[in-house]
Order: sequence, then C-alpha cells, then structure tokens
Amino acid sequence: MAKIKKEGGFSILGIKLSDKRYPPKCRPVENTWQNMLRGQWKMHSCQYQDKEDQVKIFFDKEDNDYAVGLNGLLGNKSGFKSMHEAEVLLLLGTDFPYTEFLPEKNIIIQIDTKPERIGRRAKVDYGYHGSIKDTLTTLLPQITAKTDDSYLKEMRELHKDLEEKYASYVDAKSEQEKIHPEYVASLIDKLATDDAIFTVDTGMSAVWAARYLKGRKNRYLTGSFNHGSMANAMPMAMGAGLGHPDRQVVALCGDGGLTMLLGDLMTISQYKIPVKIINRINKEVDLIVNNRSRLKKSDYSKKLVGQVKQEIRLPNSFVNKYLIKFIKLNVKKYIKKSTNKNLKKINLKSFWVVRQYKNEYNPVHFHSGNISGVGYLKIPKNITKGTKRLKTNGTIDFIHGSKSFLSNSLYNHNPKVGDMIIFPNYLMHTAYPFKRDGERRSFSFNLDIDKKTFDIFNG
Repeated sequence: MAKIKKEGGFSILGIKLSDKRYPPKCRPVENTWQNMLRGQWKMHSCQYQDKEDQVKIFFDKEDNDYAVGLNGLLGNKSGFKSMHEAEVLLLLGTDFPYTEFLPEKNIIIQIDTKPERIGRRAKVDYGYHGSIKDTLTTLLPQITAKTDDSYLKEMRELHKDLEEKYASYVDAKSEQEKIHPEYVASLIDKLATDDAIFTVDTGMSAVWAARYLKGRKNRYLTGSFNHGSMANAMPMAMGAGLGHPDRQVVALCGDGGLTMLLGDLMTISQYKIPVKIINRINKEVDLIVNNRSRLKKSDYSKKLVGQVKQEIRLPNSFVNKYLIKFIKLNVKKYIKKSTNKNLKKINLKSFWVVRQYKNEYNPVHFHSGNISGVGYLKIPKNITKGTKRLKTNGTIDFIHGSKSFLSNSLYNHNPKVGDMIIFPNYLMHTAYPFKRDGERRSFSFNLDIDKKTFDIFNG
C-alpha cells in the first residue's frame, strides 16, 4: 500500500511487433493455454527469478505528457476516444472491470504478472506474463517508434478542456451557500497529505475521487472496483488505518453506503465545561496574548489553512494541571456511551485555543489521533444573527456525507459558552465566519485511546 496502482490503460500509437519471433528470455505458453482460450490471442511468457525488480507504475495526470484521461465507467471522453481510436492499446498490469468500455477492433497487448488475467476481458492479440519493467525492457528493442504525435496533441487538448470544465464546476459551486461534492472533493485533495490513503464507495463517491483527487507517488486509492460492493469505503478505511497508523486515511462514503454502516460511526456527544475551567483557560490565554515573547512562541496560526487571528498552544504544565483530568473523564463517558467499552488508556496528543474574529473562518478539515473535541470559551453576542443568505454565521458544521430518508448530511451546531463536543477524529468539520464584532474563542484537542478498545470498535 506504499504506492498507487492506477487501474487503467493508456494508448500507444504506432507500435508494431512481429508475431514471428519471440523477444529474448520469453517463451510461448503451453498449447493448453491457447486451446483453453480457443485461439483468440497469441501469448508469450517472460519468466524472471528476481521478483524484487517488479515495480508498480504510476502515471501523474498533471505532469505526464502522455496522459489523455481516464477510461472505463469513471472515464471521460478523451480517455475513451483515445483508447478506441488508437492503432495499438497496451495494457500494463490491468484488464479493466468493465468489458463494455474495451475496444474490439484495434490491436491489444497485455502485460501482467498474473497470467490468468491476460485475455480475461479483452480480445488480446499479444499477451506477456512477467514484470512490467522487465518485459518492457525486453520488448523495447523490437519496437519501431512513430514520430507523428499530432493525434496525441489532439487528445491532450481534449483532455485539457475536460479538466478545465471540471475545475469550473469547483469555482462555480464554491460560491454557493450549500456545500457541493465537487468543491468538497477538491478541498480534500488540497488538504490531504502526499501519502494519504483514500477509500471510495461505489457510485458518485468514486466519480468525485476520479475527477478531483490528484495522484501522487505515495498516495493510494482503493475501492470495490471489480464487484461494485456497497458500503466498502468505511471498513476499508478502518483496515487501512490499522495497517498504516502513520498515514492519513480518508474515506469517501456515499449516503447509502454510510447508512448501511451507521453502527460503525461514533455519535457526536455534547458536554458542559465547568465555569472554573473556562475562566482558567481564558486567563491563561490572556496572559499569553499580552506577553509578546510568549505569544511569539505559542502562536501556530501561520501553519493553518484557514483564516483565524491566532492559534495558541497552551503549556503542557497548564494542561496537565487543570485540564487533563476533565478531558479524560468526559472522553471515557463518550466511549462508554458509544461503544459500551471502558477505556484503560488515554493519551492527550495536543491542546490548543483558536481566536476567531469578524469574517474569519476555518475551512473543512479533520484532526489526527483517534478522538477529537472542541469547546467554547467566548462567543460574541448574537453571533448567529445575520441576513437570510448567511444562516450559518459563526456556527460549526460536522460533515459525514450521508443524505437519505431520516438522515441529514450535516450536523450544524450553534456554539454557546460552556459547550464541549467530542467526536471521532475523521469527522470533517468547518467553522463558519460571522458578521459581528467580538472574539469567538474555542479550544480543541486530539487524543489516542487504548489500542484494544480502538481495534474492537474498528472491527
């Protein structure tokens, strides 16, 4: 899972291979193979002992000069047209899940480490069993390259036009009041790490991922692309998170898929912060703000994606003395309520205070760790009052993506001083701007719970 494997082929123009001579180190497959496949294609097998030389091939859709778009069910016009009009189609480590999108008239060459995949769905003219790297190295001396790239340029222009159209959807819908999936998907791509693991449900979730998530060498995207199983994104994400705790995992769940597994989604719970804790935190923050040297060391706002005045990290000594006991107590209640399990271990990873003023905001994001929380220390008077167009003044939205009968896609909370909300770290959320004068002061925290309880919850 360290590398991306793009499920899709690409067009190679002008390739000619002789069917009368076999490449070096390759031999014809036994006649039983050809009989079994009823002579539909000629197959060569390249056998190598060194399996470590086998590599996954990655194609960046932005920086690759030969990229012409996606194919198959999630494909687009440029990818489909290129594949069907090419003289030769070269399949590297893929045979596509949908035969309806495969061409029938052009020459098809397929290379795969698993011989049972060759010719499984397409009419293959030349099949090679072996690692992609070694097989291509062996075949390249047999190839006469074509210098005319006019058709490639034509398909690249068509692909560019489609990408610009997708981008225009994001620009247009970002200005609308309601959050649209195109905009959310583009934000996820921008906020996700370079080695993030993405899981997608079937349906439109996979479409948004295909169109807006940019591939990078250490990103990995998976889903139920062969069988089209429902509700696969969340359990896949749980497994990916357990297998790779050091990497960011993002699950793109559809409404139906998430609804089928709502039992796996921790509920959002709300608790009250004692007045004495609110006063202590506010006093400590004010002391830091009024001390230039302390503020310089404690302010992390420049690292934020959003626009807020300050993000202040409180000293560990203060957190351990006044806050840790209260946080642990309520997180234990939360886990007990959500999973009926008693926590044995809680590790607070980080605690910080955000100062937000008029017109400032925090975009859609999620946190690290297992469990997160947000509490409110100061709220401007009448913060949520505004025009009809701005009904979300100063509120916070928790986004889980489902929208079906008796299920909303958003949980909107109108913050009040003393509120504390505890939620699973992966639950995306956003803090809206407001039009009132005054400070909206809140704290947030991330923590890990004991692995045994976490593993039980994640199945």
